[in-house]
Amino acid sequence: MKTEQSQVKVSVIIPVFNGEKYLEACLQSLLDQSIGDWEAICINDGSTDMSVQIIKRFVQKDSRYKLICQDNCGVTKARKVGVRESKGEYIIFCDSDDLLPDNSLEILLDAVLSDRIDAIAGDFRFVEENFSLKIFEKKYLQNNVSVLKPEDKFSGFCSFWYGLWSHIYRRSLFFDGEQMADIWPSEKIELGEDVLTNLALLFRAEKVAKIEEVVYYYRYNSMSVSHTAPWPKRKFYDGVRYLEELNRFILLADNTLEQAYISYLLLERLFSEPVTGRNFKKKYWTFFYYYLRWFVFAPTTQLWLFRRHRCAWNGAIFGIRYFFLSLFEKTK
Repeated sequence: MKTEQSQVKVSVIIPVFNGEKYLEACLQSLLDQSIGDWEAICINDGSTDMSVQIIKRFVQKDSRYKLICQDNCGVTKARKVGVRESKGEYIIFCDSDDLLPDNSLEILLDAVLSDRIDAIAGDFRFVEENFSLKIFEKKYLQNNVSVLKPEDKFSGFCSFWYGLWSHIYRRSLFFDGEQMADIWPSEKIELGEDVLTNLALLFRAEKVAKIEEVVYYYRYNSMSVSHTAPWPKRKFYDGVRYLEELNRFILLADNTLEQAYISYLLLERLFSEPVTGRNFKKKYWTFFYYYLRWFVFAPTTQLWLFRRHRCAWNGAIFGIRYFFLSLFEKTK
């Protein structure tokens, strides 16, 4: 028998691609929530395993679960479809192999409603593949909402994590009137796409905050895209597109502190990418150009990194050695 759906306050968007191993636990963590005014929109992104059947079982017993099927178009397209079909006033993103603590939605909703806040970042925990909510020690903290100053909007909001999960967003941030806003990155970017979407939303948000409570459990999944994407080809080309998107955001930044933080994200990706393969020289100089522009000739970025992320600052200084060392590596 289906559960009657009350007025929807929050929509949980769950992209699914071959997630049968952990999907049931993810969906069950929503059923265990301390509040009931939510909906779960599951976007099946061309799964070939039993994911659809698992979702259908939940849909049959509770009308708050919705199933949308599409061809395999990637996680960005799946999230976009989920937001478009959502009915809630607020949006939360959840990966199909992760879990929400049973008070997660209540904590995030209480916080975001406390002062008409546009977006709130909560804390999270990394957990192992065999993690179970039943054996996890729960800690309930007082819900202290820290509204961030404009100059700390980016670095403060992303202090726990700069992706989409463990956050809650006002649905109107995704729209210009009735039309979907231009906040989504290229669907060709498969790694780091959540960081770019989060930055785009922060540019549109007027009031953002963070809370210290753990509202998300991120499961280490050895079969996830971030761990199984072909290396180095797909990850490298993702990195080039990612850098181009970050460069665009840096140019859009309203102040030097925003610019410095996004430059930090760019530098972080810069030193994690291999410079190998075809068109080696073109790739090399593309990366080297961004290094010169947003670190060597950007004293504001250097000062910001030194004050807040000294390890990253040291890494940025010595990171250039990877470029020179890569010149001597054998290319494929």
